[in-house]
Amino acid sequence: MVKSFQIFIALLMIEISIALWGPIAWAYEDLTEMSLEELLDVTVEVASKKGEKMSDAPAVITVVTRKEIDAFGAISLVDILNRVPSLQHMSSHLWVQAKPVIRGDLIAHADNHTLILINGRPFRDALEANSNFALYTAFPLDLIERIEIIRGPGSVLYGSNAIAGVINIITRVPEEENEARVTIGGGSFGATLGSATAFASHKEWKLAVGFNYFKEDGWDFKAYTNSPGPSGGPVYGEMKYGEFNKGLGALLEYKRFRAQLYYSDVKYDSLGVLTSWSSEGYVAGKRLFVDLGYTHPFTESWKLNLNVTRNSWENRLVSQITGNDPNSADATVFEGSISGHFTEDTNLVLGGLSEIRESKGTSGVIPDEYSEHHYSAYLHVDHRPLDPLKLIAGAQYNQTHSGRYRTVPRFGAIYDFNDSIAVKLLYAQAFRSATPLEEYIDVPNLIGNPDLAPEIVTTVDAQLFVNTARAQYTFTVFQSHYTDLIKRIIVPPANQTFVNGGEIDILGAEFEAKGQMSETLFATGSITYQVEDEKDKTLFIPSYMAKAGISYQKGHWTVGLFHSYFGKPRENEPLGGLTLNKEARAINLLSLNTTYRFHFFRPMAINVYGSNLLDDDMDYTEFSMGWVNTLPIGPGRAVYGRLSVEF
Repeated sequence: MVKSFQIFIALLMIEISIALWGPIAWAYEDLTEMSLEELLDVTVEVASKKGEKMSDAPAVITVVTRKEIDAFGAISLVDILNRVPSLQHMSSHLWVQAKPVIRGDLIAHADNHTLILINGRPFRDALEANSNFALYTAFPLDLIERIEIIRGPGSVLYGSNAIAGVINIITRVPEEENEARVTIGGGSFGATLGSATAFASHKEWKLAVGFNYFKEDGWDFKAYTNSPGPSGGPVYGEMKYGEFNKGLGALLEYKRFRAQLYYSDVKYDSLGVLTSWSSEGYVAGKRLFVDLGYTHPFTESWKLNLNVTRNSWENRLVSQITGNDPNSADATVFEGSISGHFTEDTNLVLGGLSEIRESKGTSGVIPDEYSEHHYSAYLHVDHRPLDPLKLIAGAQYNQTHSGRYRTVPRFGAIYDFNDSIAVKLLYAQAFRSATPLEEYIDVPNLIGNPDLAPEIVTTVDAQLFVNTARAQYTFTVFQSHYTDLIKRIIVPPANQTFVNGGEIDILGAEFEAKGQMSETLFATGSITYQVEDEKDKTLFIPSYMAKAGISYQKGHWTVGLFHSYFGKPRENEPLGGLTLNKEARAINLLSLNTTYRFHFFRPMAINVYGSNLLDDDMDYTEFSMGWVNTLPIGPGRAVYGRLSVEF
C-alpha cells in the first residue's frame, strides 16, 4: 500500500513539472496579454527593508502567500515551513518542533541560526536566542498575510542569528470592511483546537487581533536512551508527547504609528535536557513581543523610521533532575533608520540600533544578574548604472558588550535580460554572537566562556529567475563557508565548555516553481540537492529534498494535496555503539486539505486536514548528544476537523 502511494506521488510530481514547464514555450507571446503581478509576483520587504519585486530583491527569497496557506492547510507554522524549499523543521530530545533547518544548517539543536521577524521586527530571547518554539506552534495562522523566507545570510540589516536564513511573518492589515471569524475543532491524538480573529477599520484606525488554541494528549514516543538500567546499560521507555499552546497576536495602526503585540504560553512534553528517561518531563515557555513604531516622511522620497522592540522570555525545563524554577530574560532594541533615493536610480537605507539584554536571575543556570549592551550600524545602497543592471552594496558594524566587533558585508548584481528573465549574483556574510547562556552558564559539567568570538558564515548565491505569464521559476546554486563555530569540548577531568573552532562548507542547488495552471488549478514544487565537505563531516542532513503541491479551487470547494520528501540523513557514531533504535530513514510527509464553504445563518466552512497520511516513521539521527543512533522527531498519521463561522 505504501509503495503504491509513493508511486502515485512520484507521478504527481512529474505531472506538476510538466504543467509548470509547459508555459515556457509560449511565455514571451503571452507576457503582453497578462501581467505576472496579477498572478504570482508579490512585493517583498525582508531583503532591503523596503518594498520591491522578488526578482529585484538582493537575496534568495521564497514567499508563502495567504492563498497557499488556505489551499494546503496547516495546524501550525511547522506544517507551512516544511513545504518551503531547502527547509526541514526539526525536533530534538529537548526542543520539540523548534528548529527550522535551512540549507542543512543542523549544527546543534538550538534554534540560533535563523532569525525570526514579525513585520520586520526581531523576535529573539536574551538568554539562549533559541526559544522560538513559542512561535512555531502557537502563532495565529489566520493573522498571516504572507511569509517571506530568505535562504542564506541576512545579518547586514538585522544583526545576530541571521546565518542560515530569515523568516519574516507579515500580518494582515484590515481593509475597509470589518470582519471576524471563529473556528473550533478536534482530531487525532486527543487534539482540541480553536481560533478567533477580528479585523476592524475606522477612518485612520486599523486593528487586527488573533487568538490560537491547541491542546493535544500526545503521540507515542518510544525509544532506547542512555538511562542506566540495573545492568548499567540503556533503557527502553515510552511516553506521550503532548502539547498545550495558546497564542495571541495584535496589530494596531493609526496614521504614522504602528503597535504590535504577540504573546504565547506553550507547554509540551519532552525527553529533557539529556537523552535519558531520568530527565523526562516537560518544557514550558512564555514569550511577550511588543513593538512600537513611528514613520515620519521628510519628503516624498525620504522617510525616518523609529522603533522600540521588547522581547520578554520565561522558560521552565521540568523533570526529575531540573526542578521547576523559571529562567527569564528581557531584550530591548532601540532602532532608527533613514531611507530614500538620491536619484531615480539610487536608493539608500542607513540605520543604527542599541540592544540591551538583561536578566534578574536564571534559576542557577547563570549565577548572577547580567546586563549587556550591543550596538550596530548598517548601510544598504542599490544603484542602476544601466536600466537592466542593478548593483547592491551594504555592510553592518556590530559591537558586543565585551568590546568585540565585527563588520559583515553584502555585494551583488542583478541583471534583467528582459521582462521575464533575470540573473542574480550575490555575496554576503552573516554572524551570530555568543549568547549569555554560552558565556555565563555555570552548572555541573558545563561552564560558560565569556571570550567567545562570533560565528561567521560567508555565502555566494547565483540565481536564474524566470517569470512567464502563468508561472515563476528559480534555479539557484549556493556555497556557504562557516568559521569560528561555537561548540562544546570536554575539559579534563569531566567538565565541558564552549570554544570557537571548526569550519564547514556546504554546496547546493535549488529549483523552485509556482504556476497558475488554470483558473481553478495552482501548483508549486521544489527540489534541493546539497553536499557537505567530505573532509569534515559535521552535519546530519539529507542530500535531497523534493516537494510538490497542487490545489483546486472552484465554487464552494478548495482541495490541496502536498507531498514533502526528505532524504535519509547521515548516521552518527553514538557513544558506546548504542545503535538500538530504528535506522535513520527518508521521510515522506503527505498532507491533504479539504474545505467546503456554505451559508447557513452565517457564512461557514468545514475543513478536514490530514498530515503524514502515509503514516511514515519519523526516525531521525540523534544529532545533539550522540548517545544513541536515532530518536523519533514527529507523530504518525493525524487528521483534524474544523468548523468556522464568519461574522
